[in-house]
Amino acid sequence: MPRIEDLISARDLQNYIAEREYPAHLGETLFPNKKSDITSLRYVLGANHAPVSASIRAVDAETQVGGRQAEIDTFEHDIFTIARKIPMTEKFILELSRATDTGLVQSLVEGVFNDLDNMVEAVRVRVERMRMDVLFNGKLEINENGFVGEVDYKVPGDHQIDVSTATAWGTANGDWIKDLEDWKQLLQAKGVVASRILTTGEVVQAVIRDPNTIRYIGNVGYLTENILNDWLYSVGLPTFATYEDIYGVELNDGSIEQRKYVPSGKLALFGSDIMGETQFGITAEEVELRLDQSIELTEQNYIIGAIERQFDPVQRWTKAVARALPSFSQAHAVIQAQVLPASV
Repeated sequence: MPRIEDLISARDLQNYIAEREYPAHLGETLFPNKKSDITSLRYVLGANHAPVSASIRAVDAETQVGGRQAEIDTFEHDIFTIARKIPMTEKFILELSRATDTGLVQSLVEGVFNDLDNMVEAVRVRVERMRMDVLFNGKLEINENGFVGEVDYKVPGDHQIDVSTATAWGTANGDWIKDLEDWKQLLQAKGVVASRILTTGEVVQAVIRDPNTIRYIGNVGYLTENILNDWLYSVGLPTFATYEDIYGVELNDGSIEQRKYVPSGKLALFGSDIMGETQFGITAEEVELRLDQSIELTEQNYIIGAIERQFDPVQRWTKAVARALPSFSQAHAVIQAQVLPASV
């Protein structure tokens, strides 16, 4: 009588996740993954400011003494545990216990790995949501699964801008070129060369339809995002990229609501550097797995898989868990702007 634990070991689960090529999320390029045996994240804010030049000294003169900030502003917060699990039904357990055909057993095992894929992707989606919340809002506001709290990354107040009312882009009073020029200069004063704008298609379309756009660019016929970006690059302004991916959120009634990673009507303007890191830490499940010498965990084991056992009622759970929190060392180097009214 086969048991699922006999067919799929803890090592099998970790190897499967590590070797599986899950679809890449955009945020992974802006906040690359990093794994350490830590439970909290701490770093110096603004650590990526422009370097301070040393001075030339005369022969036999004393070397210039570098000054220190009176107060070093740091970020520190516990790394969140993110997990999701799905039950193996009682029917599944009974079918597996009676299965004698190799093909049927393999089919049931494949079903477990399919569930594992879904649970791992659910964790990855929650991490991507955090990256985008950090990039576009400068904070995480969390109210889910019994946890209520806020993480503020201290983006400068003058970098969080709302022009979506009187001077919204695409309206008669709006001037998106002037806004970009002003915001570019604001970042330049912080030592940042603004080169990229991440937003949604609705914002780019508002720019393309804006009557002022033709005045700036000239009559080029059918204006596309590529033509727009070519012109922006030629005049030294940052170019647009859109992120339209969506994810689902399970509501209290069990229904799934579709949402976008990028807030409606909003953009983030920044330079060519990475914006921070996605810091993964050690989970309680990983601590247990390390007691098994047959399991080799590496820095690439960002997400841990597990099969949990329950006796009343008899049940098994396929689970994925990680501890993760984005850092935002470039919090000083981003403009977060609401340029269109947010749609409901």
